[in-house]
Amino acid sequence: MFRGDRWAAAVVIGLAIGGCMRIYPDPELPDIVLEWPAELECAEDGDRVVASLTAADPASALEVTAPCRDGSLRFADVARVRYQLAAKLEDGAGAELGSYDQEIDLRDGLSEKVFAYFGRDAGGNFQVTWTFDMGASCVSLSAATVVLEASIAGQAVAFFESPCELAVHVSAIELGGPYTLRAFALAFDTVVAVSPDSAPFMVTRQTISNVGTLTLSPCGAACPPLGP
Repeated sequence: MFRGDRWAAAVVIGLAIGGCMRIYPDPELPDIVLEWPAELECAEDGDRVVASLTAADPASALEVTAPCRDGSLRFADVARVRYQLAAKLEDGAGAELGSYDQEIDLRDGLSEKVFAYFGRDAGGNFQVTWTFDMGASCVSLSAATVVLEASIAGQAVAFFESPCELAVHVSAIELGGPYTLRAFALAFDTVVAVSPDSAPFMVTRQTISNVGTLTLSPCGAACPPLGP
């Protein structure tokens, strides 16, 4: 089970089939599942994610490799200790395209699901992340999507949409110049939270501008409309 999930009512230990005992994963040991946004990170069929787990004893390191387009990989039945997770996105030739690291504590025996963003440059020219204040979240607001409004000289000129839970967006604005971004969280096409405008940032063809983190505040009936 994963943190926040409910324990199963019963666990099947074994099953005799044709005189042989089928072996099941150990229900007493936790798993670690690593997930990533394949639709954003994976450009070629040969791209892969290589992840390693290292505990206090480096000699006990575990490594799992999966095709990038799979979107996830699993370390099954690992010991209940602290780990350092190190994952990297590679192309088919082994060149590193991005990386992600996180410390994981499994001493409580619960499985862990980790979401990684490798930050691959897939032709975008800006990157932005978002969060919520006032204790709000995508779940508490029933927000399925976040729409980013790009403006230049105070005029909205482009809109970008991402799953709210993704909390990061990399994309391209076609025309260069100084822009600002504003984030709107939507629940069933209704704006439920909004951020202030970002600080101005420059869009060019050569670099990715890091806009930083936009903080959305729940606004209820006072939410401004999305769009001009």
